[in-house]
Amino acid sequence: MMSVRNVTSGGEATSDDVVLASILLSVLIVGTIFGNTLVCLAFYLFRDLRSVTNYFVVSLAVADLLVGFVSMPLWFTTLTFQWPSPKSTSGLYILWLCLDIATSTASIVNLTAISIDRFYAITSPFKYPVNVTKKRVLVCIFLVWLYALAVSVIRATPLFGKWYTFFIASASFFIPLPVMIFCYVCIFRVARIQAVKIRKLDTINAQIIELNKKLDKETNGDLETLCTTTKKGRPILKTQISFYRQRRALSSEIKAAKTLAIVMGAFIFCWGPYIITLLVDRSCPLCIPRSRLGTLARIVKWLHYSNSSLNPIIYTLLNRTFRNAFRRVLCRSCRRNDGSPSRTHQITIRSLQHCGLKSCHRPGAVSEIGEALECNEWLTVV
Repeated sequence: MMSVRNVTSGGEATSDDVVLASILLSVLIVGTIFGNTLVCLAFYLFRDLRSVTNYFVVSLAVADLLVGFVSMPLWFTTLTFQWPSPKSTSGLYILWLCLDIATSTASIVNLTAISIDRFYAITSPFKYPVNVTKKRVLVCIFLVWLYALAVSVIRATPLFGKWYTFFIASASFFIPLPVMIFCYVCIFRVARIQAVKIRKLDTINAQIIELNKKLDKETNGDLETLCTTTKKGRPILKTQISFYRQRRALSSEIKAAKTLAIVMGAFIFCWGPYIITLLVDRSCPLCIPRSRLGTLARIVKWLHYSNSSLNPIIYTLLNRTFRNAFRRVLCRSCRRNDGSPSRTHQITIRSLQHCGLKSCHRPGAVSEIGEALECNEWLTVV
């Protein structure tokens, strides 16, 4: 990302080092493009993913896609063919540096925006739906990209100098990092409190279930009679449902905190070595031997690029909604090729069954479809 020529190019390298670095980078390019394309496709195809938070996720995926399409391939040609040459001041090389800085900064700032969004959603759950709207999220995304472009454009202006290294390190790492840490610490504290509440809810819920069983026996299993003949019946059933809802909400908050913690940990692991190497090389050029700088530069550069491929993996493993959406996207072509029922047919059958038509596979079930159309429980894919 940065414009330090030594760290970006890595100096002279043996042919074996270049081949190994090129192979690893090729794998990284394919993984980055594939994973982030899946995120964008899932967001476009499935409405249940189009929440305000996921707009930030898609913005992050777009930034990582640009890293995979622009930054990584040009670094690949620089490693393999020395084009564009790091030793020149050609316009193409400067353009690559500016694009590299812009896309990487946008990726980092989008991660920061997601952490702020999750912090506000978990710490202020009642204000969040009112204050965080789609329009405001789009404005925030625009400002994120504007910030990234402003930081990168300075590289191509006469203002560029030795100070730019420290400026870019601060703007793209040392400022976002404390914000992410603060948000995560607050979320972690809330998650601990919610975990205690979940344990209490489980204990109370177990007591309610036992009480309902006793009341159910007294009324010979007639729950309707229980709700109408006793004053305690209906409040108990409603309370039990509310406990389930509270537990589900609290569990989702804890999962969001865990996901954010892993995303932030991956961010520090991938970007920390690169930033440290960059600052050490600029502040103390003799601290890192020139013979080892080339290999070190390629390792930390590959490591910070790998962050763009890790984010889709994290969402796949830890977010059930994204995981299901990815599976559905990948299996669409398989269903069409093997002659299995189409997605629309499966959705129709599932929706009809949900509306009470258990025998919708039989020939006479077509006449009952008109009744099912009145049901509002249709699952929309697009």
